[in-house]
Amino acid sequence: MNRHIWVTERPLCRLIRAFSGDRRGVAAVNFALMLPALIGLSVGVIELSMLIFDYHRAAEATRLGARVAVLSDPVAVTDDLASFGPKTCSSNGVSVTCTDGNVNSVASFEAIVDEMQRVMPKLQPTNVEVTYEATGLGDPDSPAGSPPWVSIRLVNVSHDFIAPSVVPGLPDQISFGPFTTSLIGSGNNQS
Repeated sequence: MNRHIWVTERPLCRLIRAFSGDRRGVAAVNFALMLPALIGLSVGVIELSMLIFDYHRAAEATRLGARVAVLSDPVAVTDDLASFGPKTCSSNGVSVTCTDGNVNSVASFEAIVDEMQRVMPKLQPTNVEVTYEATGLGDPDSPAGSPPWVSIRLVNVSHDFIAPSVVPGLPDQISFGPFTTSLIGSGNNQS
């Protein structure tokens, strides 16, 4: 009887030893276990890169808009900045309005937005505000006038995520804070 048990155990022991020493397929199992983590990490890096890229584009669009605003005719009437105070011009998507009600050049506002859209195509005119302030530099009564402080402000800009929208609990977008760039204008009192 003892001999009979030993004979039946021997092939089983041999089979166990054969499988315990067999390393084939281990790499495939490890790869299958790590693949979801690698895909998640890769998608996360791509999303973060796209977020940083949109942030940079928004900042760069603001800089370009300020440059165009300084080089073009003012959107607002700027000859009374010292007495009236800052004037902010914005668009509601249909028309351009300024805080004092006097718009000097709608074409300049459109040119600013067009140049900003070259850098960030999803910008709308409603995202752009142009502000003119007195700098106190120069002589307002001279032919060159007092150069205005021109600020371009980009508001209500967001980044839409692609991948997190399929993961429950993660936001579909993130809103950026306002971007502002200011330059001193040319000093020509154009109204």
